[in-house]
Amino acid sequence: MKVKGYGDVFLAGKFNLKKILRFFSEFLIGVFIYSVRIFGGHPFSYAAASLGSLPLFLGCVFCAVFTGEDPVRITFALIAVFVIKKFVMPKFTFPEYVKVFISSLWGVLLAEILGAIIYNYTFYENFLFALSGIIGAVSSIAMEYAVSKENQKSGASNLYFISMIFFVSIVLCGMGASGRLLNNASIILTIFIILCLSSMSSLFYTASFSVIVGGCMCVINSESLYLLALFVIGGIISSLLNGFSRFVIPLGFLCADLSFLIYTGFDGTSVMLTIYTIVASFLFVVVKDKGKEQFLSFFISILPANPGKKYRIKKSETKVSNIEDAEKLCDDCPKKLVCWSENFSSTKDSFNKITSGAAASVSDGFWDSCVKRKELRNLCGLDFDGKDLFRVEISKASSAKMGEKLCGDSVGNFISEDGREIVYIVDGMGTGDEASAQSRKGSNIIKKLTDNGVEERDALKILNEFLTREKSEVIMGIDMLCVDRKNGVAEFYKAGAAPSYIIRRGSSYEIGTASLPIGILDEVNIEYNKCKLMKGDTIIMISDGFLSLGPAVFEDSLYNMKISESDSPVDISEKIMRAAEKMGLLFKDDITVVSMRIY
Repeated sequence: MKVKGYGDVFLAGKFNLKKILRFFSEFLIGVFIYSVRIFGGHPFSYAAASLGSLPLFLGCVFCAVFTGEDPVRITFALIAVFVIKKFVMPKFTFPEYVKVFISSLWGVLLAEILGAIIYNYTFYENFLFALSGIIGAVSSIAMEYAVSKENQKSGASNLYFISMIFFVSIVLCGMGASGRLLNNASIILTIFIILCLSSMSSLFYTASFSVIVGGCMCVINSESLYLLALFVIGGIISSLLNGFSRFVIPLGFLCADLSFLIYTGFDGTSVMLTIYTIVASFLFVVVKDKGKEQFLSFFISILPANPGKKYRIKKSETKVSNIEDAEKLCDDCPKKLVCWSENFSSTKDSFNKITSGAAASVSDGFWDSCVKRKELRNLCGLDFDGKDLFRVEISKASSAKMGEKLCGDSVGNFISEDGREIVYIVDGMGTGDEASAQSRKGSNIIKKLTDNGVEERDALKILNEFLTREKSEVIMGIDMLCVDRKNGVAEFYKAGAAPSYIIRRGSSYEIGTASLPIGILDEVNIEYNKCKLMKGDTIIMISDGFLSLGPAVFEDSLYNMKISESDSPVDISEKIMRAAEKMGLLFKDDITVVSMRIY
């Protein structure tokens, strides 16, 4: 799909400062990329030009024209690469990575031919120019993968992240090659990024970034070996400290600096590296987590989740350590039988919220009906503000196919025993009463299994086994989202479900691809995606009824809805349902939408 920007919608009728800043930023990135020299050439500038970005291209051309280094041939190569990618390649159906590779290679080849005609270059000079073209063509594949938002739809895959690291490494190296002041800034910036990754992502991603950035700097400048060692050792130690506060994490880099100071006898290079680390550590301590996430997302659109990361709650949430402690209050309560028998589901859901540190989100209806609400509120410590917790606001909307009384989709949400928000859509086969009964049956099984501690993937496999053994030819699509409200990690489980969408700061990202529904095969393939959410994100889950006219139609409609950052989940659901009615989707299938906002 094409990932579309929502920035124009947010800024409609206003001076679009965002676009101007973005243009200037990309232009500056083009300047930095051109500054990276290998074998006397500028191979990465050809790769940047092949991406088809006008500001990137202009930044490279600006440097080629005004630096005086073989300006005619390099400028011609950049123009040829850009023109081929922008105007020739769209006529072919090649994958994007093939298009950028061909554009880079042919652009440099044409410049090589022009140079041979106009100038009398030596064989060695022609060889180096051709070599830079080959390096640029290969690099263009990684750069294309890094900037293509199509590759972000399945969360932050390892290949995407490594490609993005490579792209950022080239920019940082170019920044370092643009003068002493910018070189100092690039080192401080790199250490700051590594510290942010150490606190918000896993050891794998932190180490990968450290090795690739340091390695690129060493290839371009052999004197940067100390930097490689500092980045790797400091990054690994800092990542191992990510369970502690932000004041402790920078100690990993400071330990690495201290080792270098002792080893080198306090030489000038080691002292300067220590100063860089102190500045970067100060920035890391001062900048809040939200600011760090926004900074990282400038080059990593969906931050890889850190499975081991724990966020501290500002005031104690351990007053209710488990659900049994809270239930003891109910032992001598006259309404215990009513709450735990007739209203078991809502009661347990409320107690799960209490024991997971989200007591403030328990409904007023529960507190009004609770005889021992005062004791329970004191026990769970409702005086804490929970500011470090993520809050999820949800809106659900469904509509049956025209002519049917019941909707064949079942939708719901609940809080699991470990405090995660579970949202699901179960799409029964067909429409009408039978589909409705099937989907309700499926949703009840899923909820009971997960309520009893069965993991989501296993719950779907058990449901599939149940349906296939019944031999009733019941087929259903399952779409399940689990949001950890302590660390913002979202897990998507899909089987025969429509894609979901994350809208973040003006761009939408598609999560999920085509997969078989459950109930068909004995072994079901559950599609799994994982990503790190940020406060302000909007998540949209839909049933496959929205795709009756094709995925592209819904995506275009979503873009044209003018969803703004001020829209509540209820507003978003209403807009999507109104758009579905206008497109005539209700004549084709049942439709269901779930809109969520992360706070």
